[in-house]
Amino acid sequence: MLQQLGNSPFPVFMLLNTLDNAEYDALPKPQQQRLIGSVQPNNHSVGKRLTEDLIALFQQKASRAPLTLYALQGDYTTPASLARQQGMLSALANVPSIRVIDSTVVNWSRHQAYTKALGLIQRQAIDVVWAANDPMAFGAKQALQELSQQGTTLIGGINWDAQDSQFPLDVSYGGHVTLGALAMVMLHDFHHALAEKDHMHQVVDIFERGTPTHIAAFNQLLTDNHLENVDFRQFSKASPAPRPFTIDNILGTGKQQ
Repeated sequence: MLQQLGNSPFPVFMLLNTLDNAEYDALPKPQQQRLIGSVQPNNHSVGKRLTEDLIALFQQKASRAPLTLYALQGDYTTPASLARQQGMLSALANVPSIRVIDSTVVNWSRHQAYTKALGLIQRQAIDVVWAANDPMAFGAKQALQELSQQGTTLIGGINWDAQDSQFPLDVSYGGHVTLGALAMVMLHDFHHALAEKDHMHQVVDIFERGTPTHIAAFNQLLTDNHLENVDFRQFSKASPAPRPFTIDNILGTGKQQ
């Protein structure tokens, strides 16, 4: 996109992804200068935390080893998918007793996850299913239930998608959809010369683990347009006391800094 803009004067801000060092270095200097900022969720952290939570929950229930894990990846190339996978592998490196039965790409698809899981689960008992997003986790849960093999199998995903009452997840992380609002705050500060250059590229630990009730309340906040009642100026450097951009602070449940 930056290359296609050629010599146009328009600045570019990237949301949820950004260029890696090699991509940035390959751009001519004028195009590098056009990229004024980016904001991304910490996908590595959430992949690791999801893995750790699922393992801890399973050990509370079963307290046995080795534990078998089935991983459903999003895709082969996007930074979000790769970082979540690396976070999972980082967590697994600390627990050598876990056996990864399979780690497969299903293109963020519930249907593909269901099909793959249906075939695997008929051949192999699974203790934990780690999914890079909630729809894939729902697909795996559906397969387990159809085969009457749910048992103690735990399933977790990422997104805070509206929970499927038929296929509830044991763990779900989310909240990163709010980063569009943070992007607007950062652009406001950039426009008013309030943001330092280093502040304009951020990786944010925005993901939170949600309960079904928490997820439902958050999705209602989005669908009922109640976010328009949030004063996002509290996160701007123009505020007398800027607050961290967190889900709790957006919902008004965070403590004043």
